[in-house]
This record gives sequence, C-alpha cells and structure tokens, in this order.
Amino acid sequence: MGTEATLLKLPGYQQLLDRLVEDVRQRRSVVIAVPALFHGIAFGSMLRYRLSSLGFDVRDVVLAMTGQDSSPGSPVTILTQLLGIKWESAMPRTPAALIAQMPKDHLPFDVIHITGIGDLTPSEQSAWFEMFEVWGQASQNCIDQGEDPIVLLAIVPVSSVDGLPKPNTHLAIHWFWGITSALEARLYCRIKQGDEQPSALSRWREYILSSLAAGDIDLIEFLWSDVRLDVSSLIERLCVYSEKQGWSAADFKDIDLRSLMRWERHHNNRQGYSPPPEILAMWACGAAYMTVEYGVEIHPSVLALCHMEEQLAHRLWRGQAELILPLIDQIRLQLCGYLTTKYGEGWPSLWELPESPEEQKAVIENPLAAEWGYLDRLLKSRRELHAERRWASVAATARRLRNQIAHYQPIHYHEFEAFLNQTRSVLSI
Repeated sequence: MGTEATLLKLPGYQQLLDRLVEDVRQRRSVVIAVPALFHGIAFGSMLRYRLSSLGFDVRDVVLAMTGQDSSPGSPVTILTQLLGIKWESAMPRTPAALIAQMPKDHLPFDVIHITGIGDLTPSEQSAWFEMFEVWGQASQNCIDQGEDPIVLLAIVPVSSVDGLPKPNTHLAIHWFWGITSALEARLYCRIKQGDEQPSALSRWREYILSSLAAGDIDLIEFLWSDVRLDVSSLIERLCVYSEKQGWSAADFKDIDLRSLMRWERHHNNRQGYSPPPEILAMWACGAAYMTVEYGVEIHPSVLALCHMEEQLAHRLWRGQAELILPLIDQIRLQLCGYLTTKYGEGWPSLWELPESPEEQKAVIENPLAAEWGYLDRLLKSRRELHAERRWASVAATARRLRNQIAHYQPIHYHEFEAFLNQTRSVLSI
C-alpha cells in the first residue's frame, strides 16, 4: 500500500475529512492551512470523493502552476466563467457584485475546489482571500433568505502565502498539523508492514520511528530501512534528508532552538487550531510539528543540522524505553512465576535474600517482586539453581539493558535482537 493511501486510513486524517464534510453540509466555505509536509494531492482527492459520494457536485478550479508566466486571471473573472454569469456593462466587477449575480433558484453545483493559491503572486493571493471573506459573508445572507450558497474550498500551504483570510460565520479556517500522535505513526508503520510476520525489526521500527519522526511521514519512509543505525550514523542520514528539503544550518542560526524546546514541552496544541506565533514559521516549512504525547517538537533533521545529538539520542531512548521496559518486566514476572511454581512461594528464603531490607520484605511478601539484580546473582551463584542456568544469560542481559535504559542511555538494535533470541530459548513471547 502506498504512502498516501496508508495516510488516509489514519484517524487524524479521517477526523479532518469528517470536519470538512460537516462544514460543507452547513454550507461554510473552508480554507485548510497546511505545512509543507502535507500530502495535499491525495487528501484533496479523498475529500472530493467523500463529498461526491454524499451527493455534492464538486467543480475544480486549478490556478497557476509553478513556472507559468501568465496570470490565471482575477477571482471574479475565473468564477464568472465557471458560473456562466452575464454581466451588464455598467456593473462593477467586484466579489460582492459577482455573488449578487449568482442564480438563486438553482445552483449549477455545490462546491468549488480551488487549487494552486500557493503558486500565485502575493497580490493574486490577497485577491482570492478577499473573495473567500466576502463569499463567507454573503453566504450568511443566502442562508438567512433560505437559500443554499455554493461553498468555496481550498488547501493552502502556509509557507507559500503571506497571511490567510479572516474567518467569519460561513468561512472556516482549519490548521492541519498532519499526524498528531506517535500512536498514529506507529499505526502507520503497522499498516505499511501489512501481513508481514512480527519480528524484532518490525517491533523496533514501530517504536523508534514513531518516537523519532512522528510528524513527518516522508521521513519515516526515508528511514524505513535505517532504523538499526546508531546516533552518529542516523545524523548522517538526517542531514541527507535535510538537503532533500532544502534546509541548511544557516536557516536556523538565528532561532534559539534550546529555548524553544524548553517552551515546547509545556505546550500541546490541538488539531485544527493555529500554531503559536513562536513556531509558526518553522511549522509552515515543516521544521516543527506536534504530537499529543510529546507536544510541539523540532524536526529531527533540524536537530542533526544544528549538532544537537543529545536531543536525537533522547528521542531514540524514549522509543526504546516504551518498547523494551515492559518486555523486560514481562520476562521478569515469567521467571519469578516459573521459580514460584517449581520451588514454592517461599523460594527467596531458601538460599539467600536480597541485600536491601526493602527488597527482602518485598520478596518475602510476594516472590514476584524479585528484581533483576537479585535474580541475576542467584542464578549465577547458587548450586541449587544449576538446573536453571538456561535463565542466567537472560537475567544478565535483562539486568544490563534495564540499567542502561534506566540511566537514559539508548541501546543498539543488535542488543535488542539478541535479547529477544535469548528469551525465545527459554520461553515463548
């Protein structure tokens, strides 16, 4: 399944489609403000399909494409031709006059889907945004008179425009942040992997990529085969991706990224609302994004360009922690359960107790409370547990990995894969 087809299956994209469909039902015109990372062509096609399937007649207006020399014409001229309006010679050719000329008894169609506003000159963009504002105001008058106005609809890349129209009762502005959840990014990876059997690599990929690059599906695709890299090798790949985006370290030299990161942790924006002014420019070009789990974050390629290795290591670590710590504790509980079944609930008292009084009390009350340090020592030192030596290497590795992650140090993929292979030798997980 392709990238865009997979994206459109995600809840965030479906929710935006639902909101836009409801706007059209209410005859509100809509501008969707999107960042540079947005997959607009596929989304626009899906929106058009949804509206058509509900009985809305949608017409497309394609404005200037990048590289064209001639102007596409004013909004009034283009919509006059589309609507087939005949002007009287003395009438002013203004947005308000155009709307007054529209047929009232039978609309030729329901929705005008306008693409290409971002490719226009600033003055042409301003003319279209004025048209949207006047159209929204006039739509309210139509509703008051019991008429259904035509809806204007446009997806606008914010990095390509200077400002947006002002919303009104019948003009909605939606700010789309893309994937706004690491969980959705993980779901994207799961869908993309299809019927592939779960493996160490597929599990690692889901957690690492959703932590590292949740806000940029193109980066997830770019790193799909590179998730086993260490931090230094990852930085090299991220710098290559930056070149593909046209970014350089000079683009961000005047931005206090560390100050922004201190602020970002305390801010979770909601889908549909504008980015805060502090990050608007970075969001528009794709250099910042938001997830509900982590708040607003700086794109990892920007971190690589600006030599912020510790931040990249942190993102690798948090994905690993979410994957590995529950797995390690699951295995600890299974080992404790195995020892309890074989040697009875009092097994911690049979040979030696843990060193700390707190842990001694805990394991006497509940043998499942035994920690990895205690288990590792028992399995290595007690002759009575010689039959359980197959567990010794698992306990030693689990203890080491847990301690490393508990001290905020990311591990390597080959360590995770080797650990899974070790555990499969003693139990089924």
